[in-house]
Amino acid sequence: MARLFTLLLLMNLVDTYVCQVLIINEVSQGVSGNKEYVEFLVADTAAFYDCGLTSPPCVDIRGWIFDDNSGYHGSGGVAPGAIRFSNDPLWSCMELGTIIVIYNDADPNPMMPPDDLTNSDGNCAIVAPVSNTSLFESNPTTPGAVACSYPSTGWIPGGNWSSTVLANSGDCARIVDLAGCEVFSVCWASNNMNTQIYFSGGSTSGSSATNTVYFFNGSDPTVQSNWTIGCADVAACGVEEQTPGAPNNPANAAYIAQFNNGCTALTPISANAAAFDACGCNGLAVATGSGSIPGYTYEWTDSLFVPIGQNTDTASGLCSGDYYVIVTSSIGCADTVMTTISNIPAPNAGSGNSLLVCDTDTSFNLQDSLIGPYDLDGVWVGTSTLSGDSLGTFDPRLNSTGTYLYIVGSGGICPDTALVSVDIATPPLFFTLTDSVCIGENASFSIEGTSSILWWNGATSDTLFVPVFSDTIVSASALVPGCGEFLFTDTAFAYQVDPVSLTISPAGELNICDGDSIAIVGNSNFPGTYPYSWNTGDTNDTITVSLVGEYYLIGDGLCFTTVYSDTLFLVTDPCTVEPTEIVIPNVFTPNQDGLNDSFRFTEYMNIISAKGTIWNRWGQLLYNWDGLDDSWNGRTSTGEMVKDGVYYYVFEFVDVHGEQIRRTGHITLSRLP
Repeated sequence: MARLFTLLLLMNLVDTYVCQVLIINEVSQGVSGNKEYVEFLVADTAAFYDCGLTSPPCVDIRGWIFDDNSGYHGSGGVAPGAIRFSNDPLWSCMELGTIIVIYNDADPNPMMPPDDLTNSDGNCAIVAPVSNTSLFESNPTTPGAVACSYPSTGWIPGGNWSSTVLANSGDCARIVDLAGCEVFSVCWASNNMNTQIYFSGGSTSGSSATNTVYFFNGSDPTVQSNWTIGCADVAACGVEEQTPGAPNNPANAAYIAQFNNGCTALTPISANAAAFDACGCNGLAVATGSGSIPGYTYEWTDSLFVPIGQNTDTASGLCSGDYYVIVTSSIGCADTVMTTISNIPAPNAGSGNSLLVCDTDTSFNLQDSLIGPYDLDGVWVGTSTLSGDSLGTFDPRLNSTGTYLYIVGSGGICPDTALVSVDIATPPLFFTLTDSVCIGENASFSIEGTSSILWWNGATSDTLFVPVFSDTIVSASALVPGCGEFLFTDTAFAYQVDPVSLTISPAGELNICDGDSIAIVGNSNFPGTYPYSWNTGDTNDTITVSLVGEYYLIGDGLCFTTVYSDTLFLVTDPCTVEPTEIVIPNVFTPNQDGLNDSFRFTEYMNIISAKGTIWNRWGQLLYNWDGLDDSWNGRTSTGEMVKDGVYYYVFEFVDVHGEQIRRTGHITLSRLP
């Protein structure tokens, strides 16, 4: 780090008033009587500051005069004589920023602090009674009503406040330089001529300075707006605003601090700078100053001390390299410090892109879609999670439409990004709405998912209606951006035979015995849509017939007027009725000896089916019987063994003639041998 000190520089304060040694900082009329005081401030804006010293420079105020109105500002408030700072060594070296209070010790103001007659105590204040014969001189001669009219002779030791008593009805507090000319004044009420700072009234009166203190705030003491009317009597206006020997308020303290660093020791100015690296030429450097007297100005240069045009505490947009900053205090003391910017190369994510893909495409890498050169070690974030790390592998079958951000330098000081937008298209869908129609009617087909459609016959609508007189091949092409062109083919059929089909069961030729009957069931492949009836006139689905003859269905067709079913030819013959026989045992012994271990039918003749149930005496169902060859082993349907005893059965049989036979009874179960 390089550091340069500028030890001797002229003070560079931003003020608009002419430099002088003393200004008035506060004038008080006090609470009553002549409890008056005047507060001066040593403020030489042309003073020379030695940047190597710890205290401000001092000025000689010996011979400077304080007076009230001499007639120059009006006819009222003219007191005979004036007061002058004596030739005492104390006044020969008053450090800048020192507050000097002179007061009427014959009628002291109760707010007055203890006398302070030394400038070596470090409090930057002098409080002196005007009667002090070492520090003040008086002259009984009343000067004329002109700016420069003070005598150079006739001064005697000790001040007399009656020479400068301040009239409430109109007067001025004035400072006169060594040439005997007024250089600063604060006037009020009737003294409104040749004024610098003027108030028409005070804190409790519009035309009098009663109970009033006038004080300077800051910036420029010659500007009226920088002065305030305050109260010197709490009983009169409820507030106390006199501050003899101290700054009037924060603004006044800041003004004084520019001369004496807030009454603290001056230290050498010190510049510091911190570098903040970035990417490319985006580095940042921040400078701070300390010591001397604030505030500080800044000038940034390159490594050859060529200014780079940045003059605040922060320099931005810096490329890699060495930079100097010159920090200068308010009194012109300067220090220079170097800082180094070490920017990293800016990452490059390339330029983004917009993609249109098909959901039937295979996986691909989004990184390959970036435009221009790009870094290969980025990360992808977006609508769905991609595989392949920095490649950003996108699977149209798994990943979603949306935006995906490619980030390089993630987590660093200057990441770069590129945006890839992915839209997923889907292939068109071909629908057969109606492909089989009556001759001359329209078949219909539809394609969804695209507006780019061309049918074989030149049509471009998404739905096609085509009249069919014979089987016709239908074809179309459909284009979907991102998915390509698709070809579709189907066939439109014209019914040569009516699609409505009527059937009966049984059909063909059937013989039955005289006196018997048979049920014929009718059926349509469009039930309830196209009405039909039997040739007998019946309209039920099922009819029962016993007469010899022909039976069939007649119905409305879809394409033709009348549709017929197949036919049943019924023939009757004399038949011999064969007897039926069923033998049901009444006892069985399920003791696993191989003899009579299950309950079954012993004999049956001309029986074609059997159903039944077995119960206990409490009416609980034990077993469901199904079939002629079924049997019961003495257990429930869940496999539990029943106790020995009497059980009841109900059987229903159907014989070869279709007759139903019902048998009930009981069976005894005994496991004894």
